[in-house]
Amino acid sequence: MQNSPSPETPEAWDAASSGYAEKVAPRLMRAFMEEFVERLDPAPDAQALEVGAGSGVLTEALAQQVDRVLATDFSPAMIKLLESRMHEIGATNVACQVMDGQALALADASFDVVASSFALMLFPDRARGFAEMSRVLRPGGRAMVSVWDAPERLEALGILLQAVRKAFPEQPPPPAPLPIFSLADPLQFRAEMEEAGFTEVEIASTARELSVPDFDQLW
Repeated sequence: MQNSPSPETPEAWDAASSGYAEKVAPRLMRAFMEEFVERLDPAPDAQALEVGAGSGVLTEALAQQVDRVLATDFSPAMIKLLESRMHEIGATNVACQVMDGQALALADASFDVVASSFALMLFPDRARGFAEMSRVLRPGGRAMVSVWDAPERLEALGILLQAVRKAFPEQPPPPAPLPIFSLADPLQFRAEMEEAGFTEVEIASTARELSVPDFDQLW
């Protein structure tokens, strides 16, 4: 019996990259991106770093507002998809590099803004991830990190998990809490960012409605 790769590895995200880019990110995440960039409020001449860029829904929004974007992800397959997407939309101010957000191969204080969307909550070592973002941010710069709120507020996932449990009752339940909710507590979220060196940390919530025509689309 062959074990499946851990979800915390580049190999796992390589395997999931096309499905994530085609079905997950556009449906679940794209609707948040304009507001995220507004909250970040970058200057037009800003040099921006994105950590855990994935297939690039935040990258697209950032590229329209800043001078240059360096989009990084530890999954080579994700970066390949991201490069293709940036070429498709003509985003010539975006560079894409394979890089681990827990060990950024970048100089200290080298970016005006640093952003990470729905990624830090999954880092095996979040403290290192936050510390690296803080390290490469210039004095007076701004950072934005988005995560999923508590499970009771993410109704779409709750509906899906209930259906899966009913259809496959013999399957063991997923770990509790799910890793995607590991930063749902705003006090913990703030504490981890402040521990990494961020100041004036603000935690805000936002919500979007998700409409799907049938279970197949939800799945």
